[in-house]
Amino acid sequence: MKRFQVVLSEEAKLDIDNLFDFIVTEYKSEFTANQYINGLNT
Repeated sequence: MKRFQVVLSEEAKLDIDNLFDFIVTEYKSEFTANQYINGLNT
């Protein structure tokens, strides 16, 4: 099986941070935001 390395740009990292903030503030769910962001970062 081939393995690939994914490199996130600084803009993508900022988008992920903004997504985290949105989930926490709009949906009031820090737990869900953490799980979602951890899934994107792994």
